[in-house]
Amino acid sequence: MSEKKISLWMHEKEGPEYPVLTKRFKADVAVVGAGITGLTTGLLLKEAGMKVAVIEAGRICSGTTGHTTAKVTALHNLIYSRLESTFGERTAGIFAAANSEAIAQVDSLVRQFGIDCSLNRLPAYTFTRDPNKVSELEKEVAAAGKAGLAARLVKETDLPFPVEAAVRLDDQAQIHPVKYCTALAAQIEGGGSRIFEQSRVVEVTEKGVRTGYGVVAADKIVLATLLPFLDRGAFFVSNFPWRSYLLAARLDGSMPAGMYISAEEPVRSISRTADGTMLLIGGESHKSGQDPDTRRRYEVLENWAREHFPIRSIEFSWSSQDFMPADGLPYIGPLHPFTSRIYAATGFGKWGMTRGTFGAMLIRDLILGRENPWQETFRTSRVSFIRSPGKLIFENMNVGRRFVQDRMGAYMTKKEEPPGAGEGRITRQGNKTAAVFREADGGLQVLSPVCTHLGCYVAWNTAEQSWDCPCHGSRFDVDGSILHGPALKKLDKKDDGPQEKE
Repeated sequence: MSEKKISLWMHEKEGPEYPVLTKRFKADVAVVGAGITGLTTGLLLKEAGMKVAVIEAGRICSGTTGHTTAKVTALHNLIYSRLESTFGERTAGIFAAANSEAIAQVDSLVRQFGIDCSLNRLPAYTFTRDPNKVSELEKEVAAAGKAGLAARLVKETDLPFPVEAAVRLDDQAQIHPVKYCTALAAQIEGGGSRIFEQSRVVEVTEKGVRTGYGVVAADKIVLATLLPFLDRGAFFVSNFPWRSYLLAARLDGSMPAGMYISAEEPVRSISRTADGTMLLIGGESHKSGQDPDTRRRYEVLENWAREHFPIRSIEFSWSSQDFMPADGLPYIGPLHPFTSRIYAATGFGKWGMTRGTFGAMLIRDLILGRENPWQETFRTSRVSFIRSPGKLIFENMNVGRRFVQDRMGAYMTKKEEPPGAGEGRITRQGNKTAAVFREADGGLQVLSPVCTHLGCYVAWNTAEQSWDCPCHGSRFDVDGSILHGPALKKLDKKDDGPQEKE
């Protein structure tokens, strides 16, 4: 593979750089996180007359929003039949309405501000090649119809291979997510509202937020950070981190016009860029930090792509992380039942373009004191164990096993040599364990292997060259700095580590 190891959306990122928060700033609302959720929240609140500060740890749009498939759709695989079975028809209908209004909100903002993000309206499909799955798609069409969506079952698609059936939902959308969010940021900045980049928030109170260099005092705080890094909400118990992989390819020939996702495993996502120049193929999801060699995920995906499409070249490849909610619904609202000042939105389950947008719309209404028909359905204080006890038990037992087994594995490991150039490895000498990375020049980065969130051992990600926590999804660079929360502190450096063989 000769492609660029970077998101297609990020490789030509344009727009101004925003300042680091270095002083005290007063706002009505502090929004932590500048992806689609945070920026939409900030803009909607500013339009409502509030003074807003959006604070981002890195660059705007550089997280999951900058690594998405960019599908803006209400069709999320086989979600409606599952929601109807678990929660009932009313909840499925509210979920459909929220997603449909999110699509309309994106369209409205694009038109209102003249955003050049290649907005394209097109159909979305959930397809199957397995005849045993057709009945599940029939149930999905029926459930989606009762939920208020004009879904229909079709036998023909514009995919280059036959399908047994597909659920089709027309008038969905695609955008260039980074261009869209960059434009939202430009509308927030000014008029008393500000955006701050390279400003990681390290403390949140009922009165505001603090970074390493400055403070934003605010009456309301919104955590739009994929997974809230404040453990007071305990979202790490009910949302589970998964990584997915994407390729952007040029074809010799035409490409499908619709947006597709398979109903069966392994899941394959197929779409084209909003400008129609490249095919996007995604899949190969796995629990974060729990694959010993993530490089093979790209290889499997490329092999599948070349088997099914006339690939001329693979131009870009990248991975993304999202959190899967135990009961299938996102959590949106107050961080916990005892606060009316801190809000959170999480558990978007790989469909953040719409779920992040309606999350922002709901949080706006809650902060402004407006009634919203979605608030009970997505409330953060709901007890997911009632609806999904098996999922919660399984996933949290997995966390417990990793906490114990990784330590036992490191303890039982025999003395190892340091890794080769460009590699990372958990090593042990005597009773000391370290996460060791070898630089290209031969130098070693020696870190504690203990994740600073809740103490699980990190694992080496071969494809992204990072240390990933297999328990709650925190990710760290080779020097220990934070790539992904919920961790708030970098991995500790160790003064001693594996010694070179003489």
